[in-house]
Amino acid sequence: MIGLVDYGNGNIGSLVSMLEFLGQKVVVSNTYSVLSQSRALILPGVGNFSSVMNNLERTGLSETITELVQEKKIPTLGVCLGMHLLTNYSEEGGCKGLSFVDAIVKKIPNRQGLKVPHMGWSDAWATPECIWFNRHSKQRFYFCHSYFVELSEAENLAYNSHYHDEFCSGFLKENILGVQFHPEKSHKYGVNFFNDFLQFCDEL
Repeated sequence: MIGLVDYGNGNIGSLVSMLEFLGQKVVVSNTYSVLSQSRALILPGVGNFSSVMNNLERTGLSETITELVQEKKIPTLGVCLGMHLLTNYSEEGGCKGLSFVDAIVKKIPNRQGLKVPHMGWSDAWATPECIWFNRHSKQRFYFCHSYFVELSEAENLAYNSHYHDEFCSGFLKENILGVQFHPEKSHKYGVNFFNDFLQFCDEL
């Protein structure tokens, strides 16, 4: 069973559709008793960082996520905003995150000729160390974001992409994976990604 963390925001429908297409049983929940039975957790990816973090703190869901991810070590995927929530801090609202990965979230710079948000299809290159996700010669995903992750520790880099500059489009730390792109909207490349993610979950 895959547990989608329900924090009141996020692109739940597309994620459910993709995972069910791959034959996975999916549950959408915000309770420990349900999510703790999951083989993997997914933090979905649409919303405002500070609003979601405030909701997580207010409801106690941040404590639930912390116990499941850091103590029970359930494999966890953060998508777009879900990736950002796993970091220390975001410029979007000037708010602290869950601090599972040593990184901060910064605004894409306002440069002449550069459209913000970065929206559309872009390449992503998995690092050689990211063994579950670097088996495909070409990986192209759908992006929609105005903020990006700046990692403090290079060994956590999983994917690189280029827009304003080269930027981290994915990180991996132990059981925690975050991606800036939306694999659930990325057609055959997304299917490959989720199949690799499921293998990652099984082999941890």
